[in-house]
Amino acid sequence: MKIIHSINNHQIERDIDDKENVGFLLANGLGGYGAFAKTNDSRYNGWFAALGQKLYKIIDEIKLQDEAKIVKIKNDFYKAERFFDSGLSESVFIPHRRNSLVYELSKESSVEIVLDMREPYDGRNFGRNYEILEEDGLTIVKYLKNKNWEEDKGEGKEYEIYLAIDAGGGKVEKIGRWTAKHYSYDEKRASQPFDKYVYKALKINAKKIVFSAALDKKTAKSESKFVFKNANELENKDKKRLDKFAKHSKVDDEKTIVSCAAAKNSLASLMARDGKKFGICAGFPWFFQFWTSDESICLKSASQIDRALAEKILLRDIGFISDDGKMYDVLDAKTPDEYSLNMDAAGWLFKRAAELLKKGALNKKKVKNKITVVIENLRKKYVKDGFAHSEAGETWMDTFYAGDLRDGARIEIQALMLSMYKEAYELTSDEKYKIWEAELRGNARKKFWNGKILADGLNDWTIRPNIFIAYYIYPDLLNNAEWTSCFKEALSHLWLNWGGVATIDKTSPLFYGEHTGETSESYHRGDSWYWINNLAALAMHRVDEHIFKDYISKILQASSEELLWRGYLGHMSELSSAREQRSEGAWAQGWSAAMYMEAMEEIMKPQRSSKASFEKFYEIKVLKPSVLTAKKPSEAPCGINAKYESSHHRNLLRVYEIILVIVLLFSISVSLGAAAFAAML
Repeated sequence: MKIIHSINNHQIERDIDDKENVGFLLANGLGGYGAFAKTNDSRYNGWFAALGQKLYKIIDEIKLQDEAKIVKIKNDFYKAERFFDSGLSESVFIPHRRNSLVYELSKESSVEIVLDMREPYDGRNFGRNYEILEEDGLTIVKYLKNKNWEEDKGEGKEYEIYLAIDAGGGKVEKIGRWTAKHYSYDEKRASQPFDKYVYKALKINAKKIVFSAALDKKTAKSESKFVFKNANELENKDKKRLDKFAKHSKVDDEKTIVSCAAAKNSLASLMARDGKKFGICAGFPWFFQFWTSDESICLKSASQIDRALAEKILLRDIGFISDDGKMYDVLDAKTPDEYSLNMDAAGWLFKRAAELLKKGALNKKKVKNKITVVIENLRKKYVKDGFAHSEAGETWMDTFYAGDLRDGARIEIQALMLSMYKEAYELTSDEKYKIWEAELRGNARKKFWNGKILADGLNDWTIRPNIFIAYYIYPDLLNNAEWTSCFKEALSHLWLNWGGVATIDKTSPLFYGEHTGETSESYHRGDSWYWINNLAALAMHRVDEHIFKDYISKILQASSEELLWRGYLGHMSELSSAREQRSEGAWAQGWSAAMYMEAMEEIMKPQRSSKASFEKFYEIKVLKPSVLTAKKPSEAPCGINAKYESSHHRNLLRVYEIILVIVLLFSISVSLGAAAFAAML
């Protein structure tokens, strides 16, 4: 199968294994999205619309009646096209800031429309009612969800949704039949329910079909008619909007230009603005809420896409920090029964605030007032024995398994606390923050640093990649030589040959090489997270880009591979199994794309002025270490030929130095001999 990415006259393509169940994912900027894979094997596939501050699934599948094999997928960023061996092609376009989907075929053909209207997490079977009507040349589907005594212990209407379908005069035939469906991908992830009943609603013979969803019939009808009439104009407008992601690049490598544009588009797809509701969705399909830690980590990259929105999000989120410094994991959660509290979002927010303040943005007074209150209360409630403590599940590693709780004093929490002290001093010039920073830094060096590695927690020397977060947040904890030693030691335990780092020491009894899906065994005990991988590459680049060159290269190449050729094309997923690179977890994860953007921007900056490409600059040497004990990366992925060894240049320099010394000694001896001869005369 051929994959093509095309944006602003830049195009790359590659043939991939037909066995890969790749797909495409398009979003509308309101929090809605459409995700369509080669095989519709998840209940999260289909079209989802954001209506009235909530997300609803609308379409489960648009199914061609004539069986055909997909031979090519083209990602145009604003729309996606699939080409079949029958000669037929189909395109899907989701207009920006509209709850509509435009489906178009290269010639008039017959498709089956399968509906599954519901809230994304709702697995209930009863009280679901569809009604199909014809009105003003449109097909209207009314969906009514009622409570049911068997499932809800009550009765009455919950909500209703209207779907207006404009088939442009094509033939519409009502099917109106429930059918059982098995979702094999969900079963593999242990994600219940993986058997459901969906509604085969219609058979439509047409060339172009527009679907529009709303909470009332009038809005759905007017939207459908407008989008059908103006689809070409809307497409051109969205193309121009997204083409800017590939403009002004000085890199002459098409793959680098397109991959960076894809990362920007992926993060932009998760940035939602709908009236009073705005933020960055953590990830599609199932992390569609505004998760506070994820959002704060994404804000630096998000400010490159829409600085005004990023600033607005940051100031709003700072206002949501409780005075004791904790936040709910999800922004609109009200109680711990809904979502847990976290200890790290506030520190990330203040770091992002400091970065924007240096650019002359934000309300300095508001940030200063909040950070001083938060620090005072953190010290009163959560600083014990000289360290900031968190409860189980309050860091980004928030899953539990086999007693692995990560409560107590954790290395990244100390780094965030140190960073807040530093920022508070810069905002207030109050010496007490400088004193507290020095005290915590001294305590952390004494208890966490053994001269070789940083502990993951107080008295917990389990090796995890949180040391890279600690560096990124607060590089002053160790000096550069110490960080170099620390990273080398960590990589000897965490490195994965395909180009990632595991979330726990590979020799740990808790290590899982395979992703375990919705169960938590592997989530933070083996799985390799793309945001951490990209952050680690950035940290290594800052510490010593030459010593860690091969690791940096492998990570960014693996991330580019994921972004362009795996999973949902043009998006970076949440994580991969440790044993081999895969596209797993959420299909489009915000912080994965955000940290890739940040890493590529900084690492490629010196090369852009010289028109160098990423792959030319980061050519890596061929190494063949064991998969589970590797201390260095192995062969380059993506078909890149290794042209030289990074150590080769160092060896040449040594030879040149020796030759230079010999030449100098020879010159000196000749000079001395000449002087002696002259004296004899």
